[in-house]
Amino acid sequence: MTDQIIFAKSDTILLDRTSPLATDPGTVSSNTPVDGSAISPVPINPRELMSCAKAVIQCLNRRSMQRRSTLSWITGYTAIRACTALIYCLASSKTYSGHDLLDEIEIQSCGDYVDTGMDVLSVVSRQFPIMQEYRNLIANLKSAIRESFPESNARMRRANQLMEDAVVVGPNNIYALIRLIVESIFAYKML
Repeated sequence: MTDQIIFAKSDTILLDRTSPLATDPGTVSSNTPVDGSAISPVPINPRELMSCAKAVIQCLNRRSMQRRSTLSWITGYTAIRACTALIYCLASSKTYSGHDLLDEIEIQSCGDYVDTGMDVLSVVSRQFPIMQEYRNLIANLKSAIRESFPESNARMRRANQLMEDAVVVGPNNIYALIRLIVESIFAYKML
């Protein structure tokens, strides 16, 4: 069993230790542990999530990784997961600005780490072109956080465009996170 982060629309993120981490698009997580015991979700502070994601990006950005002309598929998915976790923190910070989730320095730092993760994806995409699609999606999500949409129709069009871009996303847990990010950014529930 591995830990799986369950993202909820609140200032608390839940860690679900009851289900395996889905890496295959066809995998459906079970809510019951293998041994049949019941484990309740544990709340995680968004700053802790941000700290973990930053540590992952730092690991991917070490000197020995920077000199490589190609990187592995798993490195790409690791970068995607770290970037989407950071973007979720940024989107939550925007949505819950009155709750002081992240300060300006943390927001800037998150953005810098997302940029570094996108650089890693650029290298991985040399060998695996689909990773460029993920990189573009992450860049679009990051830019959508900064955008302002005064009218609801423009906001809905942008949200729908981002979800159309997310069609390339394979693993269900990453797709669900991207969907939650879009819902957080645009403050409405997707149909």
